[in-house]
Amino acid sequence: MLNIFFENFLKKEKESETKIIQNCPLFSDLTKKEMSFLSSVIHHRNYSDGEIVFKPAGGTGMYIILKGRVDILQGQPNLQEESSLISSLKEGQFFGELALIHKKAYQSMFAQSSGDSKLLGFFQPDLKLILENYPKMGVKILTKISEILSNRLQKAEQKILQLHSSS
Repeated sequence: MLNIFFENFLKKEKESETKIIQNCPLFSDLTKKEMSFLSSVIHHRNYSDGEIVFKPAGGTGMYIILKGRVDILQGQPNLQEESSLISSLKEGQFFGELALIHKKAYQSMFAQSSGDSKLLGFFQPDLKLILENYPKMGVKILTKISEILSNRLQKAEQKILQLHSSS
């Protein structure tokens, strides 16, 4: 009876994880077969409250938040008075995707768990593996990264124009 409970619990947890991965814009164009392979290379990470997910210039990949919250801060970890909150992210959101394609991304930012968090990690070696073995899948992921970064660049440009016109 206990085994059935744990099997059902693990099945529901896996279904929830798959749904969160599918809802991540980076992977939204993947087929079921590609999604299955992606699930086999994704890494599970648990972080305690206040634990650093990545340090400035230390990111090697992206994370999807399964449970909990993560704060993105500018400054240096463990120097709270010198750190500024950039964004607070919750379940289903992702961060760090620029580190998949740029080795020294986020040189002045770091990510810190706000409470206990469960994250899924997808790192540069994982993307490289996909590009080498499943190039069509890799191109889909790189295309989505390009779209996301392009959208962010356009939003930043609009903010700069607004600041310039208001001064």
